[in-house]
Amino acid sequence: MELEGEVQGRQDQAQKIIDMPQRDQGTSTSEDQPSSASVVSMYGQERPGQGSGHSSSISSLHQQLAGASGTQTIQLREELVLAVAQNASAQATAFEAEVKDKLEEAKEMVSHKVAEVSQMAHSMAQFLTDAEVEQLLGEFSMDTCWDQAVEAENLAQAKAYSTRLSDLAGQLEAASAQLVDLDKGQATAFDFS
Repeated sequence: MELEGEVQGRQDQAQKIIDMPQRDQGTSTSEDQPSSASVVSMYGQERPGQGSGHSSSISSLHQQLAGASGTQTIQLREELVLAVAQNASAQATAFEAEVKDKLEEAKEMVSHKVAEVSQMAHSMAQFLTDAEVEQLLGEFSMDTCWDQAVEAENLAQAKAYSTRLSDLAGQLEAASAQLVDLDKGQATAFDFS
């Protein structure tokens, strides 16, 4: 019973991580639940000890942009958009990897518990044959304790979220290039030489 609770808890935890991006798209969010952005921060680039150059450079660019003018403003905007794009791309990769790691960790733990229970049952069964013990343990296997369909669904949702973030990063990079092209086009309009 305790093992089932642990397994269900691990699968629920993985599902919550997966559900966060979908929940954030809705109109209402709970104050006590982190957003997907904070989850990515918790499990991605902002992991303690890992550090993140992206968020500090974004903050720095915002501060520089506040006091900038003219050509410097345009250049800083381009750098800001590129920094956000790189951050989104890094978070996409980190999020998907973290979900995969958590699922693999939970699966390994369940497999270990199944093997442990089987070994304990064999060692405790003094009056039963090995065949009788195996018959008792027949319903207690990795296949019955681990839902591979849920695992596959979680991995697919993590991949879809990662793809959406990567697409966003690509769109931001394209927007950055358009900013530069637009600036160059407008600069030639003012070139009187």
